[in-house]
Amino acid sequence: MLATLLHEAAHGPADAREISDTARQGRYHNRRFQRLAEELGLDVTVAGTFAWAPTTLSDATRTEYRRELARLAAALTLFRRAERPPGAGKTKSNILLVCVCGCPRKIRVAPATLGIGPIVCGICHEDFTTQEP
Repeated sequence: MLATLLHEAAHGPADAREISDTARQGRYHNRRFQRLAEELGLDVTVAGTFAWAPTTLSDATRTEYRRELARLAAALTLFRRAERPPGAGKTKSNILLVCVCGCPRKIRVAPATLGIGPIVCGICHEDFTTQEP
């Protein structure tokens, strides 16, 4: 993420210094962009039609920002975990309710199906009810 932010930030000095650092509507990054990005601590490589666009953090920049990078990694991990909706990542069998009757037979049922009305066992004639975990 820091590499992306610094990549975009490299366009700032270009604008302030009135340096043309891209061509083709900003898709092609030239050597002027490379020099500006390196000023901000990025390693810049050439890649096909995007020229000098691929950027990564240099070792020196990674060392300089190691504390901030650790905090950023922790914050992003916490945020990603917090934004997951309930039940996300579960398999289909995990979202079905386990229900038992008096026999006790077990079936797995979607909550919506169980909510429509009782499901009766054909052997003991009792309703299937959700099993406590």
